[in-house]
Amino acid sequence: MVTGWVGKVARRYRRRANELLDPVIGAAGRVRAMVPAIREVHRGERTEGARHAVYVHYDRWGVVHDYIHHAVRELADNGYLVTFVSNAPRLERIQIEPLLPMVREVVHRRNVGYDFAAYRDGIARLGDLDRVERLILVNDSVYGPVYPLSSILHAAEVKDADAVGITDSWEHHYHLQSYFMMFFPGALRSRAFQRFWRNFPTVGAKKWVIRNGELKLSNVLARSKLRLAALCPYREVARQVLQRLSEAGLSASGDGSSNVKYEAAYQEILRSRIVSGAALNPSHYFWDTLIVDWQCPFLKRELIAWNPAGVPRAWDWEELLRARTSYDTNLIVRHLQSL
Repeated sequence: MVTGWVGKVARRYRRRANELLDPVIGAAGRVRAMVPAIREVHRGERTEGARHAVYVHYDRWGVVHDYIHHAVRELADNGYLVTFVSNAPRLERIQIEPLLPMVREVVHRRNVGYDFAAYRDGIARLGDLDRVERLILVNDSVYGPVYPLSSILHAAEVKDADAVGITDSWEHHYHLQSYFMMFFPGALRSRAFQRFWRNFPTVGAKKWVIRNGELKLSNVLARSKLRLAALCPYREVARQVLQRLSEAGLSASGDGSSNVKYEAAYQEILRSRIVSGAALNPSHYFWDTLIVDWQCPFLKRELIAWNPAGVPRAWDWEELLRARTSYDTNLIVRHLQSL
């Protein structure tokens, strides 16, 4: 009881501190954004079209891994002009050249402002957004697409929305998760969207960027009465996971092994959190349901590499993908071996 009360008070003061400090940090970040971050621009071979994608990359060794080539190729094959923006400390010619036939530009910038400042600089390279018919923002924090991108793009097209994400979340407050977002003319032409990106600061604090980038973007668009939609809506996915947990009725009896006990305890906690309405990160907690039942095309890199939430059997990803998709799982294995 005391711990819960103390936690609530701490969260309240933290929110209040963020409300006071975030505008100050943002103002300093807007000054910092006046310093050009772009180091080099390399022209690619794709030049014609009104459908664009900005793909953001970071690798501390400057490697553009095979799983990234797969993602970029899928975007290009579906008619999107890709502006590839890298925050890597260095990006050598041997890494750049294989990308050039698939992209509009390769933009190498200083690693400042995380993915949202990189999105900002990539969008600025597109020029007049009134001439852009579709815009996809995607980054390398996910593996995939494990299903053909064409089916996902078609599903987004028929959503009748101005902005579409693969998954949405209610953590902190409602937002489309920013690893893959697709914007249509209603959003692209809006003052809210254009002003958000034009004025986005360069800030080196990750939590600030999450609050004022991923979370705020959806909030700004919604306040402007733009329509937001997710291909895998949180509430529907959570309801399906809850039903499956109830039907499974896994207990710790079985063979009494520690693995069975852990899974039983985890599933009970997950069930109670869903029932109570706690906001969970669907790309971690619901990853297998998303892939199997919702044909979610992406798998979070963090889940596979580090599994911070301790999700049981996250290591089953390779078997599941091989059974359900034609995706080459060796693309993931080779990347994991390089970490």
